[in-house]
Amino acid sequence: MEKPHLLIIRESFARSIISDAVTLSLGVGIMLPGYFLNSAGMQWLGAIVFFWIVLAYAGAKRRTFSIDEARAELDRIAADMTAKGLGK
Repeated sequence: MEKPHLLIIRESFARSIISDAVTLSLGVGIMLPGYFLNSAGMQWLGAIVFFWIVLAYAGAKRRTFSIDEARAELDRIAADMTAKGLGK
């Protein structure tokens, strides 16, 4: 079975800032219950989970495309599928 393809069109600067702010809020939100409950263990667990999330996000191979690059990539994928007998 073919692996699904995901094409990301370049993000705007504002959208990138919003994405980073949401990630930071997630980190604070994960560690905050431990802070309010005065539980160092919960704070550390929140920090570790947040660190894993950041690593997973950074490690994801996300290549962004311009509109023209995305069209060319879609054409290449369609040609590959047609050559394998999977496309129309």
